[in-house]
Formats: sequence, structure tokens, C-alpha cells
Amino acid sequence: MTSASDNAGASYFTPQSATAGLHDAVHMRTLGGVLLFDDQKIITRQPPHTLAVHAPQLAAQLAASMQPYQRRQKVQEVLTSIGFDSFEYSVARMISGTVEVLSSLTTYGKPDWIHRYFSQRYHEIDPCLKRCLASGTPLVWDADDLAAWTERTPGLARMQAYLLDCAAFGVSSGVTYCWPAPEGRARVVVRFHSSNRNRRWISDAVIGQALALGMAVHEYLSAYELVPSRPLPGDPHLSPVQQRILDCLIKGMTDREIAQLLELTTHNVDYHLRRLRALFGVTTRVQLVKAACYG
Repeated sequence: MTSASDNAGASYFTPQSATAGLHDAVHMRTLGGVLLFDDQKIITRQPPHTLAVHAPQLAAQLAASMQPYQRRQKVQEVLTSIGFDSFEYSVARMISGTVEVLSSLTTYGKPDWIHRYFSQRYHEIDPCLKRCLASGTPLVWDADDLAAWTERTPGLARMQAYLLDCAAFGVSSGVTYCWPAPEGRARVVVRFHSSNRNRRWISDAVIGQALALGMAVHEYLSAYELVPSRPLPGDPHLSPVQQRILDCLIKGMTDREIAQLLELTTHNVDYHLRRLRALFGVTTRVQLVKAACYG
């Protein structure tokens, strides 16, 4: 399973841009510090026929489907045939034991659950998400596993609320897996959910089919990006170096990693970061990332 994920495409879908004028309640919004979007807020950066040459069949079909409802229908058919109710595709990272979700595709998830999950910031305590990010291997789980993991987790009251909400929204078993993003510390995370409270139905064949579906969606999304924003890569107010530094920053890279990649000194990186903070009208690194991602 792990080797399959190692074959992910060379690019991954990150919240590289979003414009304040295009934020709307349906297609793109922030909730719990996470950028939520559906595929009506993405634009292609490579022709569908280029993707179709090397991508899985489903990925090519998604790229060829010009209407969002056609893509949803194709994915939902495969998802239902596997036995899952919904799934979510996210970009996340774990820093010093703390989970941070940068963005999440909402197209194939349960709207009520997505709103509850991120509004309550459950992604910060989700034991499945944390375990998968820590190990990098697929995780099969059910309600009993969640209960057992919760007992050994600090913040019991909040975890109990998470368990109750999982049961109420039919998130009772599933598969969670991730693979490294090509740059920085972020990982692509795919979470499949079912209302079945027991995970015995999740066979090796089901896991394999879920992995194939997730990889197909990943390959498809790798050819797309969010609608451009201000002032992001390509903006005339940013120098080429500032554009690259901002892109690295969004991917979670440290000053030292940015300096090594761009062959700069850490002092130069710090100088450009100070200029970027002034340009975006923010004072901290976190604020700069959020301003760049969310507008």
C-alpha cells in the first residue's frame, strides 16, 4: 500500500491562491482556519489530454468531464460501489505533534459533517488523522478503535464530543491514508467514511479500491489550482524571488529549507519575508501564510 502512494504525481493540490472577491458560502470558504473548496473553484494548468496520457483511467475521465456535476457523478459511482458513503481530500501537516489542515476538497464529503468537523476544529484532535500523518501508512478504523484511542488522549471531554458527533453523523468506520507532498512538510490525506460501525467489511480489496480512487482524484487535482488571488505568484508587485519564497512558505518550509532550495542566505530570506509581510499588511509568519492562502 505504501509503495503505491509513493508513485503519486510530482505536484499536489495546495491552497496557493484565493481571492477575497470570489469567497462565497458554497464554493470556497475558511472554517476553523482551513480553506474549504469544491471543484467549481479550480482552473486547469495543463491540458486534459496531457493528463490522460499517463494518469489512471478515472483521472483522465475526470479531466475530460467539463461540468462539476459530471465529475461528482463519476466519483460517487465508484465510491458507492466500494461501499463508502463519502470521502475528503485534504492537504495537511503535523508540526511538533500538532495537526494543521491547510485545505480540504468538500465536493465528495457530507456537507453537515464537514461543517461540524472543521467548525469544532476536530482535525486538531482526530486520532485517525494524527496517526496516519505520524506513520504514513494506511489506517483502517471503526467506532471501537476511535473509543479506544480516545481513552488514551488528553482532553477527554473534547474527544468525547468528537465521538458523539462521529456517531451522530454516521462517521463510524473508514480508511485514512496519506503520502508525502513533493515539497515541504505537507502531506496529501484522503479519508473514506462509512456508517457501518464495524471495520470487518473493509477487506484488502476494499482498501486497494479506495487507494486507487484517491490516487485518481489526486492525479486529476494535480492538473488544477485555485482561482488566482492578490498579490500572489504572477502579481507584478512581487519579484521572482518573493514569488518563490511565498510559494515555499505556503508549503510549510522553514527559512533554512527555503534558503537551501533557492540558494540564498537565511538573512536574505528573512529580509524578503519582512518585505512580504509589509506588502500583505500582516505582522507574523502565520498571518502571512493565511493572507496568501485565503486572501
